[in-house]
Amino acid sequence: MLNAIKEKLAFDRSKKLYLILGDGWVYEGFIDEITAVLYEVDGLIDEFYIVSPQFDKLASYCDDGQCMVIIEK
Repeated sequence: MLNAIKEKLAFDRSKKLYLILGDGWVYEGFIDEITAVLYEVDGLIDEFYIVSPQFDKLASYCDDGQCMVIIEK
């Protein structure tokens, strides 16, 4: 799933993104760093959002429905 996010959304690897977790934490980092962290905590996070600072690209995952949504403007 994380590879699909990197493939489907052409995030600029030189620009930072936001990782917003379902419990309210917000992190800023590059897509490779964000996906590396998400790989490490697989199964511990119920939902997350990865969004560009311009809010033109969004990837959302929800463990309840076991679904991922990718939106690109």
